[in-house]
Amino acid sequence: MTLEAVIAKVKATSVVDGADADSDEDPYSVESFMKALREEAAATAEFYGETGDAADAGEIPFGPALSAVHNEKDAANWLLVGKA
Repeated sequence: MTLEAVIAKVKATSVVDGADADSDEDPYSVESFMKALREEAAATAEFYGETGDAADAGEIPFGPALSAVHNEKDAANWLLVGKA
């Protein structure tokens, strides 16, 4: 499953109407998706009062991250672990 495949499936089964239909920008492109994703991330960061880019936040060591998930008082309830 790729982003391109998902976008192609949505494009094949959807219709855009209204103001967006008159735009020259293809609403069903990876570029449009990434633009909307950046806008959503910015709106979410503003809503929660976060500043800066998440990539600048740095990585949390595995042990403390796992402890945060197990701690009922912490806001974290999931953990994404990647291969180093």
